[in-house]
Amino acid sequence: MNPHADQTGPAARGADGRAPQARALARTAIAAGALLITLVAVAGTAAGTAVNSLPGAPDGVKASRGETGTVAQVAWTAAPAGAGVTSYRVWRAEGDGDFAPIAAVSAPSYTDRIGVPGASYRYQVTACAANGGESLPSAVTDTLTVEWSISPHYGVKTGQGATSYCRVCHLPHSADT
Repeated sequence: MNPHADQTGPAARGADGRAPQARALARTAIAAGALLITLVAVAGTAAGTAVNSLPGAPDGVKASRGETGTVAQVAWTAAPAGAGVTSYRVWRAEGDGDFAPIAAVSAPSYTDRIGVPGASYRYQVTACAANGGESLPSAVTDTLTVEWSISPHYGVKTGQGATSYCRVCHLPHSADT
């Protein structure tokens, strides 16, 4: 028996042989991150409520090696105005492992500074809407292997031959190191 078929014959009657007071046809569909539910009242009255739709998954997600001291720069195409997207959630997986959220950002980019040299990471992004809905994940980026130096010396200031300590690695440096 097709649950979506219009049932009006004897099989649709109750145990007492009477026709039901109202019939409804329900169909659902999922496409492009949106759930569509269609209910049709055949007789009687019907009440309904609006269903909030989910934003589409972000497009064009790319991960590239970041500057010294960062794991990766992750960027994607911003959602169009009026799409209801208020923020994005960045997800990361090490190697072939499971994805876990690492950041929530409002701009369509994220600089990942938390990682391990030599480790391989993959990224994906979801779009978050004001109504609390979250899109399906974006396509997964290519695997990126972290290869930065552990010596990102910045902010070292010396004068008159003095030695200062680096704010990053806490080792002493002279003006030319």
